[in-house]
Amino acid sequence: EGLWSSTAKTEVGPLKDYVLHIRQCHDELGCSKWFAHIVNVPLLAPGLNDPVEDGMSPKLCGTCWPGAKVYIRYSDDNEVVHEAWVTGSTWSFQRAGPFAPNVLHTVTVTQVVGEQTSDAASKTFTVKQPMFTPVITQPGAGEKVGREVVVEGTNGMKGATLQLTNAQYTEEIGLPFLVGQN
Repeated sequence: EGLWSSTAKTEVGPLKDYVLHIRQCHDELGCSKWFAHIVNVPLLAPGLNDPVEDGMSPKLCGTCWPGAKVYIRYSDDNEVVHEAWVTGSTWSFQRAGPFAPNVLHTVTVTQVVGEQTSDAASKTFTVKQPMFTPVITQPGAGEKVGREVVVEGTNGMKGATLQLTNAQYTEEIGLPFLVGQN
């Protein structure tokens, strides 16, 4: 007996030391004085979409509280804090420096509004080693060659296979060559 509940008509948040006022009125007894009750409406973790592959540094984006400051840390340099671009209720960021390829990285994102810092959102990602473009060093461009052509070059990737193709007839010529080291 005497239990009650009331729901706010609009969403409240995020606020630290939010003061609620309530009073009770009775037809025969009138109304009590306003009673103040302090609560904290915590800031939720920002939204964090899956990282989008873009060379050696993925693009990041997500949702945030409008007007929040969004901060990003990466597992390969946890001491550096980056600030994201915020537009309305979305944020985005792409680190200028590259990540080590074929290693599991973690990104951690928080948002700050007023005096409150949210819990962190995090995701893991791996950056793929980009394919090198092979460079032909011998024979030189436009050089006359015999019928048995030996082609040499640089920028071969360890584990990759190089294959010569006759550009005029689009047919493979020679045997595939497996690169033993970069």
